[in-house]
Amino acid sequence: MAAADYEMAEVDLLQMNELFDEALEGPAAELYEMAMDAGCYQSIINLGYIWEYGRTGERNYEKAFQYYGRGHRGSAARSRAA
Repeated sequence: MAAADYEMAEVDLLQMNELFDEALEGPAAELYEMAMDAGCYQSIINLGYIWEYGRTGERNYEKAFQYYGRGHRGSAARSRAA
């Protein structure tokens, strides 16, 4: 394969990865919300990450802060109970 062909294939692969990541973020957020409702505190922290970095297309620092705080409070309470 020529160097130009390799570079083109590399660019295509990067674009496909970005599209794949974007396509998964919506369903991932929905699954994290389901896990949050079931009491999984790591999923709450993951939702904070999604909002902080705009993985759904929109950054919302207020929501991220709320999810991070909720996840921390839940995991801390769980640690004290153990």
